[in-house]
Amino acid sequence: MEVQKDATATVPLVERRTEPRRREDRLQLRWERQLYAARRICEALFQRTNIDDLIQNTLHTALDVIGASGGSVLLADFDTKQLVFSYTIGEKADFLQGIAFPWHQGIAGAVFTSGEPEVIPDAKQDSRHYSGIDALTGYVTRDMIVLPLKRWEGQPIGVLEILNKHEGRLNEDDMDILVVVSALSAAAIEQTRAMKSLRESEEQLFQAQKMEAIGRLAGGIVHDFNNLVTVISCLSQLLLESLDPHHPQTEKVQQIKKAGERAADLTQKLLTLSRKQNFEQKIVNLNDVVPETQQMLLRLIGEDIALQTVREPDLGMVKADPSQIDQVLMNLAVNARDAMPTGGRLTIVTANVHLDLTYTARHVGLQPGPYVMLAMSDTGCGMDAKTLRHIFEPFFTTKEPGKGTGLGLSIVYGIVKQSGGHIAVESKPKQGTTFRVYFPRVEHAVESVVPKPAVAPPITGNETILLVEDDESLRHLISYLLQRWGYRVLEAGHGKEALQTLEQHAGSIHLLLTDVVLPGLSGYKLWEQVKALHPASGVLFMSGYADETIRQYGDVDRDFLHIKKPFPPAVLGQKVREALVMA
Repeated sequence: MEVQKDATATVPLVERRTEPRRREDRLQLRWERQLYAARRICEALFQRTNIDDLIQNTLHTALDVIGASGGSVLLADFDTKQLVFSYTIGEKADFLQGIAFPWHQGIAGAVFTSGEPEVIPDAKQDSRHYSGIDALTGYVTRDMIVLPLKRWEGQPIGVLEILNKHEGRLNEDDMDILVVVSALSAAAIEQTRAMKSLRESEEQLFQAQKMEAIGRLAGGIVHDFNNLVTVISCLSQLLLESLDPHHPQTEKVQQIKKAGERAADLTQKLLTLSRKQNFEQKIVNLNDVVPETQQMLLRLIGEDIALQTVREPDLGMVKADPSQIDQVLMNLAVNARDAMPTGGRLTIVTANVHLDLTYTARHVGLQPGPYVMLAMSDTGCGMDAKTLRHIFEPFFTTKEPGKGTGLGLSIVYGIVKQSGGHIAVESKPKQGTTFRVYFPRVEHAVESVVPKPAVAPPITGNETILLVEDDESLRHLISYLLQRWGYRVLEAGHGKEALQTLEQHAGSIHLLLTDVVLPGLSGYKLWEQVKALHPASGVLFMSGYADETIRQYGDVDRDFLHIKKPFPPAVLGQKVREALVMA
């Protein structure tokens, strides 16, 4: 009887070990290129407010990271139903600037219509290719990648074309990198468009209408941005864990991680503007909060400004988030510091006050009764009546370009309103400024602030998890993390696909990990059907929206576990384990 030998026995051990290492190296290289592109676009988002500059940066980033010689960004004109060459790079690219064609024609039209990216290894052999474009410019297109630029809800706004790789041919790995570039770019372009539109309409809207418009803007982009920030933060954290602290790339990865943190901070500011941020409100005494912030304020205002505090001894209690009170004090202090460039005095006062009907009648939504006042006064340059009418408006600033965003006082306004309070300001030129914030007084004992426990490393497991997330980049990342921790993962991009996956899966489902807001079937509705099929399974909901927004999709207050985007890998691991234990 002849003994059959294992085929792998003839392969040298070194080769069997190096092949997985090569795959790992290729995967890490792809991540590095994705993170480099993500960092470039995130930096552009913070540095550029002009949409043309943003589009130009998008295209240059795509070409640099792939190593290609030409490309175009085409944006959709929804009035004429055409794709317009908005920015092009390559030989004689200027000939294409502004040219438009029907958005259902050509390769670009096919990608725009389908919403799916395509790799075209040989453009000449593709019947959809516009050879007339090459004839017009004298530029010969060999290979190309075309990707849709999509809004957060999936509607395309244009396409990104990358042409003629310098070395070799464009391939699927290049497309995976460009998917990240196109997603970030589309979100950045949409945000820039929305902000530009908002600024143009400022003179036509009243204060309340403007704040409501900001709320809609925030609700639209924060979800998308939280997905992108989660990808950036998690991938950079994984890279940092894999790199030696002295590796030459470590500092660059740390910069990427910091850019992700700044982007996360931006989303929180937008949520504050829309008054949809999740506050951890407690019963607090402002006399306890002010001293804790005082040292930070001293560093913020500088040595040439004297800081004085006057606190009422028997101050009443208020219900507020202490960290948001800190934010109010810091933003007001920055405003006061800039009004006193040569030094001065800053005074913080706390007091019990009673607002009568005469006062509250002049302010919509304000009720008479007992309040706790937090006031800040400066001896700065003051403001005229025209400026006072606009100070709480988003993006309004009297500072030089590049010196301020115009969001500081808008954020203060949003925090105060969401806390059920009221803010008033008094100022005259050369007579300083006083801001008075009124919080409703409550008759309760002070709640102690319980420090949050440190996040432990993720706990491994071997259960089967059904992962449902419509953002492809984020879904793949979460799937990688879960598999890294030992779980078996079934992926789906929406509720219908998840149910189809369940039908084809013969074993048990131990946990449903799903986004709340999905195309078609919401995460809550999906859970009801999964629970009916697999009664023993658990659930963990993900969302980048505030509770106020996701309530329309189901009961967020039920005893379900939720994890807020963006989240680091360790927090995800702990929440998954907790949900499995609860199941």
